[in-house]
Amino acid sequence: EKHAESAYRVARRMMPSHEAADDVVQEAFLRAHQSVGNFRRDAMLDTWLYRIVMNVALNQLRGQRRRMRFLDRFRRDAGVMSRRPAMPSAAVEQVEAREHVQEAVMALPPALRAVVVLFDLEGLDCAEVSSALGIPQGTVRSRLHNARRQLRIRLEPYFGGSERGE
Repeated sequence: EKHAESAYRVARRMMPSHEAADDVVQEAFLRAHQSVGNFRRDAMLDTWLYRIVMNVALNQLRGQRRRMRFLDRFRRDAGVMSRRPAMPSAAVEQVEAREHVQEAVMALPPALRAVVVLFDLEGLDCAEVSSALGIPQGTVRSRLHNARRQLRIRLEPYFGGSERGE
């Protein structure tokens, strides 16, 4: 229970829906329970759980990649628009900015998205991300650089040239 909220937050940032994130968390905690005897005390428990959550999420994304593309095309082609109540301009801009960033993060390849989620959004340091994903720290830094470059390019139309500091 202590780690459920952070596990869900990571899963939600990796997965396209709340339901998929819930499935990831449930599967991850089941796997953690089944393999708790394999937990080495040299790692932090939360880092070990992040690794399990990421592995489950990445496995599900690999299996659902085709279906996700279909759903994305359907939403785009159908012109699905959310119906929001009238909001002050600054609040609308903040909501839209958050949506653009979320869409850009979700568009990243899963390996890059995982690094951004853990490092930039969850605040883990490079060593913790390395441990959670089971990759060298140099790979973490490389993927982070590539992910940020892709995000910058993807978000340029929305935030380029603005002096808002966002």
